[in-house]
Amino acid sequence: MAVSVSCSSSSQNFEDGVCYALSQLGLSDLQLKNEQKQAIYAIYGGKDVFICLPTGLGKSICFQILPFLFDHKRGLVGGKRRSCAIVALMVDQVRNLRKSGVQAVIISCGSRGSSVVGKNAAENSVTSASHIFSSPKALAHTKWMEALGNPLVFS
Repeated sequence: MAVSVSCSSSSQNFEDGVCYALSQLGLSDLQLKNEQKQAIYAIYGGKDVFICLPTGLGKSICFQILPFLFDHKRGLVGGKRRSCAIVALMVDQVRNLRKSGVQAVIISCGSRGSSVVGKNAAENSVTSASHIFSSPKALAHTKWMEALGNPLVFS
């Protein structure tokens, strides 16, 4: 499948959404690889996707743009962020996103229970983050599921 993404074209909502998402990450000049485009397009279309690509091909961007892409799709731009990506625990991913000004947090589960790592003092909850990294064990903790509005429950 060939998926075309060009930030100069405004003919398709998907293309516009990808351009918007990349700009929110400070990556407006990034040219997505075909494999990335295919995966993102499939997710955008509501398909379940398993991405198995070689190291260095850029799997991270496939999930990093999703909250912004879906906000754009839903018309929630300009500070009205509502979408969230929940990703397996990776400290370096959170560090890189936060350097770009993206609100990313880690929900960890240690000997003292689960907690949020990488939060600013002014932030009150995980609901302000666009990217949440967690182990399944930590995310399943009742207080996080309640704070996120039970995102893993599908109706």
